[in-house]
This record gives sequence, structure tokens and C-alpha cells, in this order.
Amino acid sequence: MIRVDTIAMRTSRVVAAGVVAIIVLLPILTSSSIGLVPARWVTVGVLAATYAILALGLVVVTGWCGQFILGYSGFFAIGAYAYGLMNSQAFDLHLGILLSLPPIIAIELAAALLLGLATRRIRGDYFALITLAFGEMIRISITNLRDLTGGSAGLVGIDPLTLLPGGVPLVTNAPGRYAIGWLA
Repeated sequence: MIRVDTIAMRTSRVVAAGVVAIIVLLPILTSSSIGLVPARWVTVGVLAATYAILALGLVVVTGWCGQFILGYSGFFAIGAYAYGLMNSQAFDLHLGILLSLPPIIAIELAAALLLGLATRRIRGDYFALITLAFGEMIRISITNLRDLTGGSAGLVGIDPLTLLPGGVPLVTNAPGRYAIGWLA
């Protein structure tokens, strides 16, 4: 007789293998020669990779640290907008990823330290509410700083992904962004 937990393990392995197969095969199925799946699904796959990275970071905070945090997306937005501002027409810096990462890490660290100092003695539900307020403050700030962030429309004219300033773009199409997203 097969135990229930054995069936659950087999089922989870089959589901995981199916998800990995879909992730690997999606760009192939959308190619112009095959065309079984509409090309917009590659863009959906890029968004799925982005949110998977966000979810992994949330696992660190909730699972390993044991804190219930609701405003985690505020940190995600700070990092994304910092990269976008450093690699767009906004400041005309065009640094590339290698030169952008140290200042982005410093900006994220400064925001985390400020929030940490404000919440160092708070636990439980109150901590969750303060982090929710932090996420909302970031969202409202990004929306209201239209001249800098583009407001609710977002940044436009962000450079293609390059390692260094003026370098060759690493990714120029949706399947390339898809691959970078899932490999990250």
C-alpha cells in the first residue's frame, strides 16, 4: 500500500518538472517558426520571473527571519527605480549594471537601516502595519514625483542591459529578457 505522503511527493515532483518544462519551452513555442503560443506570453514569463525573484526575497524575511512584512514591495520599487534612474535619460548617467549595483545596494541599505531604526523594538502585527505604511509611502512618493519617476506611467527610455557604460547590450529582445530573468 502506497502512503499518502509518497503520493504527495510524487505529485509535487511531477508538478515541479512540468513548471520547469514550461519555463524552458515557452520561448521555443513562441518562436516565429513554431508559433504555438502567442509572443506576448514571453513578456508574461518575464513578469513571472520578476515576481518569482520578489517572492524569494520575501521568503527570506518571513521564513528565515520570522517577521511578517507587508511593505516588501517598497524595497523592490526603490531598487528598480534607482536602476532605472541611473540608466535612463533622467540623469543621463547610463552606468550599466556593474557600476549601478554598488549605489543601488547602498540606497537599499540606507532605506532598510532607516526602517530598521524606526521598528527595532516592534514585533508582530505592529511591525507588519509599519512595513505596510512604508510600502505605501514609497508608492505614493513614486507616483507624486512625476518629473523624476514619470508618475504612474513609470520611467521611459531605460537603456538596454549592459555590463559597463557604452557597452554592447546583453539583451535586446523579449526571449533574452526572459532568459536573464529566469537565470537570475
